[in-house]
Amino acid sequence: MDDVDIELDELELVAAAAGYHYYNSITRQPSRSSTPKSTPLQILESNRFYPYFEDCIGVIDGMRIPAHVPAKDQSRFRNKKGILTQNVLAACTFDLQFIFVYPGWEGSATDSRLLRAVLDDPDQNFPPIPEGKYYLVDTVLVQTSSTV
Repeated sequence: MDDVDIELDELELVAAAAGYHYYNSITRQPSRSSTPKSTPLQILESNRFYPYFEDCIGVIDGMRIPAHVPAKDQSRFRNKKGILTQNVLAACTFDLQFIFVYPGWEGSATDSRLLRAVLDDPDQNFPPIPEGKYYLVDTVLVQTSSTV
């Protein structure tokens, strides 16, 4: 191991520690109270959206973010445009509060695959969706009783 390797390892540790501190200072873990239970004001106060979206509590969408990936993993992270990305699924309320973020999936994974993984696995801690409520989702996402 030479000096360059040691410096990079130390730099990676510092960056990881700083990222962890930053993450903990601006985020909080989802809880049962994270899910909106009533119709958002942005819907109630809009003739354009109410009553059509009366039971909608937020939106879910996937996004691809550029990624630096080791050569051995690059094929999984290459999206349909050939760019190395990770796929991130996010849910937010109409007042732009993120209530769930699921990062790190390879860029070749579809948004539907991410949503299905989140909804099928209670360990992902997706906030429960109240009976009769739903999220708006992109047309490429899985349609369920809780998504439209």
